[in-house]
Parts: sequence; C-alpha cells; structure tokens
Amino acid sequence: MKTKDRIPRQLKNVLQLFENTPVERLQELIRSGFLADLLDADITTIDRDSFRQRLGLKPLTPLLRNIGTVKIAATGRLIVKERFGKETNVKRIFQDDKFKDRFQTWFFGKIEESASETTLRYAELTRWDSDASIISEIGDVRETTLAQIYSLLELQKPGEQGAFCTAFCPDNSAQNIFYVRDVNSELRIVCINGRYRDRWEIDAYSFPSRGQWSILSRAFFPVYV
Repeated sequence: MKTKDRIPRQLKNVLQLFENTPVERLQELIRSGFLADLLDADITTIDRDSFRQRLGLKPLTPLLRNIGTVKIAATGRLIVKERFGKETNVKRIFQDDKFKDRFQTWFFGKIEESASETTLRYAELTRWDSDASIISEIGDVRETTLAQIYSLLELQKPGEQGAFCTAFCPDNSAQNIFYVRDVNSELRIVCINGRYRDRWEIDAYSFPSRGQWSILSRAFFPVYV
C-alpha cells in the first residue's frame, strides 16, 4: 500500500481523538498554534512525560521503579551524636553559605529508642521530580529512622553495589533519600551520597526540598504490613 493510500486512515484516527471534544475547546486549540508547533517539531526528540508535566498533566510513566527490599534487624538505642559524629566511613558535608552543618544542627541532639525488625523498600526515580511527587506515588509520608540508615551503612561499604546508589550509578547527582524526624520532631530529608568509593556523604535538607531530585536517585521507605 502506498503512503498516500494510508493517509485517509490516519486522518480518521486523528479525528477520533477529537470526537468528544467540545467545538469551543477545539477552536481554542487551533487558535493557540500548538497543533502547528507539533507538526513542525521533531517529536522523536520530545519526552512525552516531560511535555505533559509542562502542561500541568500527570506523567504516564510511574515516577518510582521498585528495585527491591532490605531487611533491617532490630536496632538498639541510638545516640545520634555518638554514632554519626565519630570518624567512621560516614562523612558529613557542609554545603550552605555559612558552612553550617544542617545534619549536626537538626539531629545531633536526638536519641532514638530501640526498635523492632523492619523492612525497607527502595525505588529508583525514572525522571527528575519533587518530594511531593514521590510522596504522592508512595501514598503518604513513610518515615525512616537514623538507626535504620546507620544499619544500611553497616551493610554496604562505600563503593560497593547494594541498596544504596553508589559511584556505579551513571549520574553523580543521584541521592539516596530518606524522610526522618529531627530532634524537634520536624520532618527533614536525609540524603546519603555514594559518589565516592572511599566514603559516604550525609546531609540534611528542609522538607519539602526546594528543588527536584535527579533521575536514578533512590527513595527509601518502610513496608507496612
């Protein structure tokens, strides 16, 4: 069948898209010039989910791609300053203009009591997006603890493959994201960065963060039974 013979069928498919569209809406769409722009553009270079987001629509592709789960054994009483303040393979980083250590300010006064065994699920971001989108897909804010994070750090050495996204991740901006209550019970974001092969980096951010998390970042949250 020649190309010109297929055009009527393709036009029929296009018309079906507008079958239930009010005439006024269709006229607005034509006047906007968007249809003409789409005809002029190389649509093979356009990501449909990103395009839908710019239009204020929900993406078609799920934000989170489930990777797996990790079991965290029962944890004992944790004094944050003692565990995270020592010279271990965990290194705090200083990022803001005044070199103020947010993690130290928000968490060093915290003590977490013993907790029973739990399971954490971790999922990979399929695109750049916000805390609001992550939580919307999970269903609610699922908080973790610093004791659980510390257990994960003990299970996986810097530079090794495991639950944490590490130096093996193609994107160095990828983070391992946790939602944790600080010493004042205010919800914060704690991030573990594994871009170096000899140490972990840990930092904390206000919730919700002002920016977006990069593609391939991993979000961790407890599995509720």
